[in-house]
Amino acid sequence: MISSLCKYCNKAVHGRVDKLYCGDHCRAAFHNRERKSTYKNEYISKISEIIKKNRNILKYNIEREVANINSNELIIMGFSFSFFTHETVSNSGRVYRFCYDYGYLINKGGRVKIIQMGEHN
Repeated sequence: MISSLCKYCNKAVHGRVDKLYCGDHCRAAFHNRERKSTYKNEYISKISEIIKKNRNILKYNIEREVANINSNELIIMGFSFSFFTHETVSNSGRVYRFCYDYGYLINKGGRVKIIQMGEHN
């Protein structure tokens, strides 16, 4: 008796009316795919939240007119230097890291110059 289609491979499922998979392989493969998908989405969401937090910290300091700040102060605010959206190299060869539209340059001595997109030369 065919009751439905397998949730993983869409082949006919034989047996009980409430059976969801055509066999153990499809059941395991379906759940592995779901777990993997959920893990990736959670991981991406976590990174996105870190980058958004970094952006908000940079924006907050620009709005306070604090364009140069000690890196330790940013860390205390919750900034993570490991996460950013992209890097650009200025005409003078300096590498700016950006969290969307706000960026920073780490200078000697641990000072950080904060800029808004388009301000670096």
